[in-house]
Amino acid sequence: MKFPASFQSIWNNKSIVGAWVGVSENKYKLKGTCDNCDGAGFIYTFVAYSGPFRDRPPETHEVLHYINNAWWIGESYTDICPVCKGMIKEGERAKVLKDVVKQQIFALEDKLKTNTTTKDIE
Repeated sequence: MKFPASFQSIWNNKSIVGAWVGVSENKYKLKGTCDNCDGAGFIYTFVAYSGPFRDRPPETHEVLHYINNAWWIGESYTDICPVCKGMIKEGERAKVLKDVVKQQIFALEDKLKTNTTTKDIE
C-alpha cells in the first residue's frame, strides 16, 4: 500500500505508541477502482498516544479504538489516496477531504508546539 505523504509527519511524533492504516470498509469493490484504496479515494490512519489497555478506559472525549484485542486512545487522520488522487465517482468528496486533512495537520502542529499529549494530561 502507498501512503499519503502527510502521514509521515504524523507518524514522526515521538509520543505515538502505535499506528494503524486502513481504507474504507467497501464490501463491494467496483471493477476498475483503485487497488490502493479500494475505490474509496482516501486512506486513514489511527495513531495511539496511550495504551494498550485490557479494559475499556473510562468515559473520555478522546478517540478510542479496539485493535489487536486491546483498547487504545489516540486520533484518526484521513488523506487523499496517493495513487488515484481521490478521483472517485463523487470527486467532490476529495475536495472536502483535502480541507479536512489541512485542518487535522494544523491541529497536530499546534499540539506538537505545546508538547501536549495524552500522557501529559493524565
